[in-house]
This record gives sequence, C-alpha cells and structure tokens, in this order.
Amino acid sequence: MQTIIGTGAFDAQAAGAINSNFQNVQSYDLWVRPQNVSGNGETGTFTQPFGSFSAAGGALRAGMVVGFQGVTKENFVAPVINDITIVGVSDQPRQATDNGIANGGGATWLNPSTVASPLVDLAGNTSDAPTQAWRFQNIFFNNAGDAACVRLQRLITGSDSSHASFYGCWFTGADSGIQTGEIINLTVDGCLFFDFVGAGDTGIEASIAGGIANPPYLQWVIRNNRFVNNVNHVVGALRNATISGNNFVVIGRTVTTTICLSLASGANNSVFNNMFNRPTNTSPNATLYAGGTNDVWSNNYGSDAIFFGVPDNS
Repeated sequence: MQTIIGTGAFDAQAAGAINSNFQNVQSYDLWVRPQNVSGNGETGTFTQPFGSFSAAGGALRAGMVVGFQGVTKENFVAPVINDITIVGVSDQPRQATDNGIANGGGATWLNPSTVASPLVDLAGNTSDAPTQAWRFQNIFFNNAGDAACVRLQRLITGSDSSHASFYGCWFTGADSGIQTGEIINLTVDGCLFFDFVGAGDTGIEASIAGGIANPPYLQWVIRNNRFVNNVNHVVGALRNATISGNNFVVIGRTVTTTICLSLASGANNSVFNNMFNRPTNTSPNATLYAGGTNDVWSNNYGSDAIFFGVPDNS
C-alpha cells in the first residue's frame, strides 16, 4: 500500500496511487459469518452472510474468494467446483470459543459433535469430481471426531482434489490434520499441526498405494510448518516432493513422536533446511525417520549439528 500525502492539486500520480491501493485490498465474493446471520435472509454479503459453508455451497462459483469470520460447526462436503479460496478473516488462527460458545471473531472450524467425518471433505464425490485447486488460509481446524480435519482424494479417472493449498492454518484433533490419497501438487505452507496424540494420529497422512492412480510426480511442497506434540508428524510415500524449512519437534508436551518424517516407498524427494528438534539425550528410535529411493536429505539440523542424509536411528 502506498501512503498518499495531499500537498496540492489532485494529479495523475495521486490517482495512480489510489487505484493501486484499491487493487491491493482483499475483496470477498461471499461471506460466511455464522454468528452474524440476520433475519433478512442469507445472500452472502457482509451484512447478510451465510451461516455455514453448507448453506453457501449453492452460491459458490469457480474462482470465488470466501471470507470466513467466526465459528462454524459443520462437516462440509465440497460441491463440484474448482478454484475456491477460503480466507479466515482473523488476526491469528485460534479456537475462538469459551466453553464451546463463540466469543467473537476468529475463523474456527469445529465438528458439530464427535461424528467420525472430516470437517472439510474434498473427496466426498465418487464420480468425476472436479474439486481441484481449493485454497485455505488462516483457519483454525479442530476435529473432535475420529476423522481428518481435511480429506482429499485422487480418482483413477476424471478430476479430483489435486492442486489444493493450505497457508497459515492450524490443525488439531482426534485423527489427522490433512489426509490425502495420491493427489498432485499439494502445497502446505506456514501451518501448525499439534496435539494429534491418539494411537496412529498423524499431522499429514498420505495414503499412496501405487498403481494406475499413482502418477510419476506427486510434486508436493511442505515448507515452513511446525509439527508439535503429535504421535506422527508426516507419513507418506511421496515422490518429487520438496520438504524444507519445517520444525519437527520430537519431544512434545505429552507425547514423544513415533514417526517424525517417513517417506518410505517414495522416491526422489528433496529434504533440506529442516529442524529435527531432537535433544541429544533422546534414545534412538528406528521408526523416527525414513527416506525414499534416491531422496536427497541435506543441510538439516539436529539438536546441535548440521547433518546430511537420512538420520541414523540404529
């Protein structure tokens, strides 16, 4: 944004600066504000917002940006639409509730009960389902049910939930943060995964089985994230992934991580500039790290040294 100081006549330079500022202001095509629904109907404007994403689904069109403010409690199956962006209009991702009651503001997504369903299901359609390239930003996800916060899936034929991205979101719950199949081109940047403490719980869990649905290049980017107090942090047979700048904390508040980063059965991944925050007095754990075929692990950090190659857990 440019600062405009009125020192005289309104001229072309000032007009250009004003136009530039307007172009840089975030605009929203629809609003979801669950605690601000009026009695005048839900049209998706700021003053007449939708009360849930399920209610807004019929108004979504490809390329829309949705502003999300407040606390929603729903299990949302995404409609068959591409290129949707959902932005949490909040200073920080947080659980904006007191004893389960919304306390104002925030951008918090919860389960309405403990039903074992994802909060957001981009894989809920079993036929051609072009739920491609959805983007989530600045949202706090907490699923109390035994299911992922967000689930994505690749189909053998037709479109799928590939090309999704998550920026600055927080994930916690009773199963996993992001659960995927063999999707292509996933980006997870600047997010926090914490307190997945049940048996088998995982921050990012990728089920990649191989075969016809498994493309030669998954090409994920996992960067600048924090993984804290999870039984498992990242598990998946990724290929051609870039994993950099992450902080993998091994000794958590209540659990010691069983799998920090496992790329077993994957291949050709680049793993660099990560902090594997493991104190020197931690006992070796043979499952903590696993590389894929022809992976390159370089310039990563242990508790007190830089190391190259997959850590030796023997």
